[in-house]
Amino acid sequence: MSRLSIEWATLLGLACLALMVLQWWWQRRTHGRSLSRQQHRHVQQLQNVSRNLDQAKRQIEQLQHDLAAARLQLKRVSSHAVIVQQQASARAALQRTLDEAAEATAARRLPPDGFADTLPSPQYPEYLALLTNR
Repeated sequence: MSRLSIEWATLLGLACLALMVLQWWWQRRTHGRSLSRQQHRHVQQLQNVSRNLDQAKRQIEQLQHDLAAARLQLKRVSSHAVIVQQQASARAALQRTLDEAAEATAARRLPPDGFADTLPSPQYPEYLALLTNR
């Protein structure tokens, strides 16, 4: 081989080597950018997931607080309902007592002329026998 062909071969080899280095550098750059974008998206997704998780925790805490308040209110309402029911039954019992007392009072009233009946009543014959056996 002649010296010229060796120089051309060397030059061609150096050109191929430069082209390979340039291609490696370009692919590394584009791959690095792509990887950087993917990492950025991944970090954003992690931040979004973290924000959503924090929001879900706050919502759960709020719902638990609301549930506790509703349970307390239900307990108060049910105890109030029990008290109202007890008051209603007490009123009904008092009304029955008053009605019975009014009936008893009406049965013991004096006659319209103001004098009590002193004769035994014929509607209770067993009492008549008690009065006469003295």
